[in-house]
Amino acid sequence: MYQRDCNGDTPLHIAARTTFLEADSLWTISFRTWNGMKEDDEWLADHQIPPWRMKYSRGHMPIHESARNQNLGVFHANIKHLNSRYRTEAVEALLDVNDHGETAYHLIARYAEPQLDTGYIFNPDSKTAAYKRDLEGLTPVIRAAHYGRSILVRKFSEWCPKSINMMDYKGRNVLHHLCTSPSTKVDELENLLQHWESNRTQYPESILLVLSKDEDGNTPLHLAVLHQNFKVADSLFTHFDVGDRSYTKHLMDLNNNQGESFKDLITCGSGIPPNLKELIQQADTRHLLTTMDDHLYEAATKGDVDVGKIEGIKTE
Repeated sequence: MYQRDCNGDTPLHIAARTTFLEADSLWTISFRTWNGMKEDDEWLADHQIPPWRMKYSRGHMPIHESARNQNLGVFHANIKHLNSRYRTEAVEALLDVNDHGETAYHLIARYAEPQLDTGYIFNPDSKTAAYKRDLEGLTPVIRAAHYGRSILVRKFSEWCPKSINMMDYKGRNVLHHLCTSPSTKVDELENLLQHWESNRTQYPESILLVLSKDEDGNTPLHLAVLHQNFKVADSLFTHFDVGDRSYTKHLMDLNNNQGESFKDLITCGSGIPPNLKELIQQADTRHLLTTMDDHLYEAATKGDVDVGKIEGIKTE
């Protein structure tokens, strides 16, 4: 089980890229080998780690290799085997990293097809892995967002809801990354936001993600415009431009470190789609009119303005 081929692969690395039955058989053999020989001190001196934790040239263990190749049936079988025999080993295997600091979940975030049933691969005892950063400072859910994979972001967030509050080394959260990725699809992003809002007890701080600033002072909306991801900017602003008008004004007027607000980037920027400029103008006008209404009403209640004049202004 420890022999390597010319590529540095052990039998378990090769099994991670094959069918479930072949992989399952090799895993069974590897457990028998380890259980039968680990009491032999002389043998153990030459084989200090189990075969399923052996790395090949790129630093992948077998569990990384199954995740990298989207062989999630084998991935699940690996974890199931470990859970049934060495529960601690299962948890540690999911925390083990390759040479890029990636856990198996980082590779799933990067490579897994969104339509695959990933629900059965999330180990309830291994949620610590949801907070593990790779060498770029990205957790698995942020890595999924970095590639615009909103469906996988949702699946990771369902497994570990608090992980969506994590930030990378630049202070960027999942929404920052979804707004910078050219692969983000607006319908998938909208479904993700609706899921978080309809389960507010699980995601109590999700409403704050859109207001969060990175180290440059940019909110997700800033980054969407700066990266010319205009459809995402339109969709995100439209989603949050409801209800509390002071919240909408806050969305538009938060400044980055350059003193630029989202509204500034839209109204003063070049190459901005007309529909996005119109969206901001409409929101600005709504805020202005409602603010005028509030001031007029306050003045009228104090006797400073004739009520008839107020009604006249409203009907003009």
